Parts: sequence; C-alpha cells; structure tokens
Amino acid sequence: MARTGTPRPQARGGPSQSLYLKVPDVDVAFSRAVELGAAPERPVADHPYGRNGVVTDPFGHRWMITTPPAPAPSRLREGDVGYASIWVPDVERAATFYGTVLGWHSVPGSGSSARQVEGLPEQHIGMFGGQEHRTAYLAFAVEDVHETLDRIRDTGGQAEAPTEEPYGLSAMCTDDQGMSFSIYQPPESTSPAERRLAETTGVTPHHGEGGSSPITAPTGPGQLRRSMG
Repeated sequence: MARTGTPRPQARGGPSQSLYLKVPDVDVAFSRAVELGAAPERPVADHPYGRNGVVTDPFGHRWMITTPPAPAPSRLREGDVGYASIWVPDVERAATFYGTVLGWHSVPGSGSSARQVEGLPEQHIGMFGGQEHRTAYLAFAVEDVHETLDRIRDTGGQAEAPTEEPYGLSAMCTDDQGMSFSIYQPPESTSPAERRLAETTGVTPHHGEGGSSPITAPTGPGQLRRSMG
C-alpha cells in the first residue's frame, strides 16, 4: 500500500495472487463487496469444492470468496452404538444425578419410567426406571441384521426375530453371558440413522443439537419390550 511504501497491484500490472476468503454465505458477501466498490470478476456459482465467486477490490487485490460444501453426514459403522438407555431402579434419582454431574437435560418419555436426554450432539441416550438390575442397554448398528443374527446364535447368544421399526430393522438379543442388547440396520435413506429416530420420537433439539430416546425395558424374565420416546 502507498502508506507503507508497498505498491498496489495496479502498479505492477495487476494482482499476482488471489486471496481466499471463507464465509458462511458467499452470495451475501459477494453482493456486499460489489456494493462497496469491488469489481465482479467471476459470478458466484456452485463447484465441487464449494460455492464461490471472485472480485477485485478497489485497491486491485483479487479475492476468491467461498462457502465450502457442507460435510457429508456420517453413516454409522458396523458395531457403532446407535443409542443407549441407562436402566436404574429410580429414574428421577438418575435424572438428578446425571443432570448434576454431566449437565444432562432430561424430559419425560412415553411412560412414567422413561426419560429422554436432550441436547447431546449425534447421540441418543435415555434412562429407564423400575429396573432391578442396573445396566446400560446398548443398541448397535449393523449392515445386515439377518447375517448378524446368525453370528449371534452361532456364537452362543440368543436373538428374537427382527421387526421393522421407524429407525430401521431391529432385533432384541442376549449375548452368551446373559447380557441384553439389540441390533438394528439403519434405513438406507437415513444418514445418520439417529436423526430419523429423533424425528420419529418427537425429540426437540436444544442449542441446535440432536436429542435422544430411551430404548427398552424388561417386562419379565427373558422378555423385553420397546419403549420409544
């Protein structure tokens, strides 16, 4: 710049480089720059690497203004925990404890013993009361429910027949040591699968983040029932 003794780009025949500026909304930033005197060099358009446009400011500097493409939503991998439910004797006591320790905000679920934890990013966690055996009940995402059920049975576990649920094809299972869990195959059209689960159960996100849902509770020896939302 003239003030520091550095010549402007025009004095050297034009800019020799482009300045790269990332903004939340390239259309707004591009229009504002032109309003303030920048010369449009390349209009805003979509490209594989993002939406961008090029302007030259009144001092001769060339700017590429861009909004990068949104990251592709991640798919759950085989064995990822899609959702979880903490089983406890007293759900109100658990809600108070975890609310104080972890800052969880829980809301009532589908029954008096069910609680949903809201405001967790890409996680779905619930609490279920009235349980004699304290545990964390987990639901694992799998690529193929039927193949996974065969492996469970071949390895000494037990599994119920799969059923279609809003969040995918699901089956209640028990491992070879008696621990209950479930598996589910996310719908192909849903990514991540938890988002569909949250929408189906009516979870209201807090602070722009996903919600959660309690999953299951025992109704008797060796029996389970679903308690969504």
